[in-house]
Amino acid sequence: MSRVVMLQLPVPEATARENTGLTPLGAASLVLHARATGAASGHELLVLPGPALRRFGDARLLHELAGLAPDVVALTVTVWNVERSLHLARRLREALPGVALWLGGPEIAADAPLLTRPGVRFDVAVEGEGEAAFAALLSGARPDALPGVRSLPGGLFLGANAFPWLPDLGTLHDPYVAGLVSPEADGAMLAELWRGCRYTCTFCRYAGGRHHAGASRPLEQVRQLFAWARDAGVRELYLLDPSLEQRPDLLDFLASLAASNRPDPIPLFVELRAEAIDADLAARLADAGVRWVEAGLQTVTPEALRLTGRSLDRAAFVAGLGELRRAGIRSKIDVMLGLPGDSAEGLRQTLGFLVDHGFADHLQLFRTKVLPGTALRRSAKRLGLVYESEPPYSVLATPSWPADELAAAVQQAEDVLDRDLGGVEVPVLERPSWGRRTFVEIPYPDADATFEAAARLDAREGRAGLAATTFERAGNAFGLWLEADDLLPHGDAITGAITRFVAANPFATLTVALVGLPEGPLDPFLAAHEALERGRVSRYLERLHESPRPERRLVAVLEAPWRGHVDPGWLEALRGVASVLWMTRTDLIEGSLDALRAVDDLDPRDALLVAPREWPEEPAELERVMAEALAACPEPERVTWSPLTLQWSWVRAVERAGDSGW
Repeated sequence: MSRVVMLQLPVPEATARENTGLTPLGAASLVLHARATGAASGHELLVLPGPALRRFGDARLLHELAGLAPDVVALTVTVWNVERSLHLARRLREALPGVALWLGGPEIAADAPLLTRPGVRFDVAVEGEGEAAFAALLSGARPDALPGVRSLPGGLFLGANAFPWLPDLGTLHDPYVAGLVSPEADGAMLAELWRGCRYTCTFCRYAGGRHHAGASRPLEQVRQLFAWARDAGVRELYLLDPSLEQRPDLLDFLASLAASNRPDPIPLFVELRAEAIDADLAARLADAGVRWVEAGLQTVTPEALRLTGRSLDRAAFVAGLGELRRAGIRSKIDVMLGLPGDSAEGLRQTLGFLVDHGFADHLQLFRTKVLPGTALRRSAKRLGLVYESEPPYSVLATPSWPADELAAAVQQAEDVLDRDLGGVEVPVLERPSWGRRTFVEIPYPDADATFEAAARLDAREGRAGLAATTFERAGNAFGLWLEADDLLPHGDAITGAITRFVAANPFATLTVALVGLPEGPLDPFLAAHEALERGRVSRYLERLHESPRPERRLVAVLEAPWRGHVDPGWLEALRGVASVLWMTRTDLIEGSLDALRAVDDLDPRDALLVAPREWPEEPAELERVMAEALAACPEPERVTWSPLTLQWSWVRAVERAGDSGW
C-alpha cells in the first residue's frame, strides 16, 4: 500500500493569529473524490491536520513529513504558498530521494514561472480542477501517457484539457462532515457549494475550469453540512462560491439555506455582484442567514472595465447595496489598484463615487495581480503592464498609472477618505514569566509548536540555553525575546540566534524583541537589523499588502514608565532600525485602563504592550473585561497583549466591536 500525503500550506502571517485562514479544502476534495470513485483503493491518503499546517515552522513541518515516510506528496500550490511549498519539496527530496511530488492548485498554469525555475523538480504538475487527474494517477496511469502531457524542465505538465471530464461535486460530499478538515479556532468555517463562473474577468481564473458552466452540491448535502456546522458550534460560514447570484437555481438554493439555517441562523458571508440585487433578493439573502456580502466594484473607469472584461451599471450597483443595507446585510466593496486603463484620476473618481453614495467606509483596496493562467497575464505585454516576476505578481506600473503614482495610491485613498487603511501590524509577543529560569520556550496554546523563545542574556544559563537552541520546533510565526540590562556584550549571541533560526525556517516569520535599559549603544540593534535583512528569502507579505507586514522584524521593548525620560535623539535613531513597543505591567487588566486611554499620546510609530499579571479565567468574564478595555482605548490597532491568549481575546473584542458598528 502506498502512502500519499496531501499538503496545502497556509497564508503567511506576520504575527501569530488565532485564525490563520487555512482550511485545506483542495486537498480534502481530492481525497473524497478518489474515495468515491474507487481510486483510493490500495492507497493510504493523509491530509495533515490543521494545527500542524497552521502552526509548524519549516523545520518542524519537514520533520513531520519525513516521519510519515510518504511515497507521494501532493502539494496544493497557490500564489501565497508556492515559494515555501517548493522549498519544502526540495528539502523533502533530499531526505527521501524516492518520494514522488505531484503539484496542483491555482498556481499551476502553462505560463507559471515555477514550472521552469532552475532547480525545481517535480513528477507531474496538474492544471485546473485536479480530482480527475489525481484519481487517474492513483489508479496507475502513467503520467507520460496521459492526453495532453508536455515535458518541461522541472517535470511533466498536464494541461486543463488533459481531463475533459469534471468531477460531480456530489461525489465530494463535504470535507468537514467527512472529518478531513475542521473549523478555524475562532469558529469560522469555509464551504464550497458551487464551482464555475460565467463571467470572464481577465484578472482571475474562476471561469477556466468549467467553461462557464457551474456545478453544484446536492441540496441534501447542504442541509447535512448546516446540521453538522450547528452541532460543531460554528460561529460564521464563508461560502467560497464565486458570484452567488449567477446560480441558475439561486432561489431554490436560498430557500434551502433558509430552511437548513434554523432556528438560530449561522451568519453567512458570500460574494456577489451588487447590480443583481433587488429588494426581493436582498430579503431572501437575509432570510437565508447572509450577514456579509463582498461586492466587486474594482473601478468606475470605463476603459479599465473594458480592458478587464467587466461591466458596471452604477445606478444598479448603488441600488443593490442600498437594498442589502435595508435588509440588514453589510457590504465589503473591492477596489483594485493598477488595472490596465486606470489611473490616479480614475481612483479619485472611484473613491468619489463611493463617498457620494455613503459606501466609503466599506472599502477594501487591492493591488492588481497578474496571475499565471489568466487572460491578463497573456495580454500584459501588449497592455504595457509592469509587474513583479515573483509572487504575488503585483502590478507596479501601467502606461496610464506611473510607478510613483501607483505606489502612492493608498496614501491618495487615505487622504480622500480621511482614515488609515493599513499601517504596520503591531508585533505579537509574550512577556516571559521567568521565575528562577533564564531560558524559556513558550508553546502555542493550540498546537505542538513553539511560539516564542526567551533568554536572559545576563545569565550564563540563559546564554547557554539560547546557544543550544536549533529552532527545530519553532512555529510558523515566531518570536525571539532577548533581555539584558546591557545588550552590548551579546551582539554575537543575538545575531547567531537569528542566523540559526533563518537556516532552519527560511519561510517562517520572525520577530526579534530586544529588551534592555534605554539609551545604551545601538550596536546590538544595528547588528540584529543587519542579520534580519540578510535572512530574508522572501518579501511576499510586503509585496502582497499595501501596508508593511515584514517577514523579519526587530522590536525594541521599553518599560512604559521610562516614556518621557528617554533622550528623543536616541529614540529617533532607534526607530530607524526597530519598532518601539512600550510595555506596561499591572496586576489586573483593569489596571491597564489608564495606559490604554493614553495610547494616542504615543509617537504615531510606536505601540503599547499590555502585560497584566492576572486576568479572568472564565471566558464570559474575560470577554466583559476586554470589552471594557476596548471602550477605554482610542486606537486599539496600536495595542498588543501578553500572553498570547489575551491577545486573541483582544482581537475578537475588536472584531465584535467593528461588526456591531459597521
